[in-house]
Amino acid sequence: MSLDLSCLPAISYPTQERQGLLWVWAESGSEAQLESQLRTPRIIPELEENSDTVVHLFWNIRDLPYGWDFFMENVADPAHVPVSHHGIVGNRYKDANYYDMLCIKEMSTQEGFSFEITPTAPTIEQAIHDFQPPCQMRIVSTSRDGGKLILALYASPTRPGWCRHIGCQVLVKNEMGKTPKGLGVFGLPMPAWLGHVLSSLFLHQDLVFLHYQQKILAKHQKGQWVNAVYTPNPQDKMVIAFRQWLEKKAGGSIPWASGCNTDLPLPELDKQKLFDVWTTHTQHCQACKDALKNIKRLRVLAYGLSILCLCVAVILDARAIAVKAALASANQIPASLLTIFPHTGFWWALGGATLFLLLGYLLDKFSRLFYVYEFEHAHND
Repeated sequence: MSLDLSCLPAISYPTQERQGLLWVWAESGSEAQLESQLRTPRIIPELEENSDTVVHLFWNIRDLPYGWDFFMENVADPAHVPVSHHGIVGNRYKDANYYDMLCIKEMSTQEGFSFEITPTAPTIEQAIHDFQPPCQMRIVSTSRDGGKLILALYASPTRPGWCRHIGCQVLVKNEMGKTPKGLGVFGLPMPAWLGHVLSSLFLHQDLVFLHYQQKILAKHQKGQWVNAVYTPNPQDKMVIAFRQWLEKKAGGSIPWASGCNTDLPLPELDKQKLFDVWTTHTQHCQACKDALKNIKRLRVLAYGLSILCLCVAVILDARAIAVKAALASANQIPASLLTIFPHTGFWWALGGATLFLLLGYLLDKFSRLFYVYEFEHAHND
């Protein structure tokens, strides 16, 4: 028996589209509509200026196998960057320096809190981490020449043990019109699909730590979070502040819907599943699906051209042998076919076959990044 879905009641929620993101108010009804209009989403103010001094890089979206609270805790901790992201952003042997974090905005339920890093790198005038509940960590690095790098890092819980990350970079030029450097290679001009694919190189460096960290803490934690961890350094101040905000201002945990199984999934031991890219991003991203389709076409074309060049090389070689053999026979000069050196065209065709074969192999290897990207810190040195 078929089910007539048109008979089922539909629930509408107030929405706003701002800066390329869809914001949904989590309550329905006429009062919810009014409440949603009184509340401005956590947008990026610089993008509202519509100025040519502001450069907005691509949005990136990814489902991550650890909770929203662990995501926010991680981006509240600048000390993890040179360690976790060694080789991409920083060096764990040279850049892991001492610094303090000073509170510059007192904690509140609606407006969160902010910390400033001191001292900063020689080229940075000011570095501020601003937690804006419930979904954004805004990280602003102001260069000494006046330029700004803004990381807008959003996250929302999707199910126990998972969250959805949405993020982008905003570059603000200085008075001389100079654009500041972005975050590693991700600040370079590139199409959105390439930025999405390469983001796995960055995100998966954190992923392996945070996935297991959440499971281990859930297993051993009894009572308050602060009693289950050891946080003796000033670099831990903002992480502690976030956990205090969550406990004192936000009820202590995520209010899952009634009937939802709040148990965390078991630790994932299969690397293909833990570092999965296809189901956490690619299959939902039209730009990446189109790029993958084109890469597959180029791969087939490269292999086809390789075979064609190889056939041409064989034909040219056979033709050269036949011609020289015929000349030798006509002149009644004995000639060994084994001493006939191939024609120059043969080597060009053989070189083309090799290059196209290599191109096809590299395209095949690159296309795997759309499906899975395994990472091990032991191999990143």
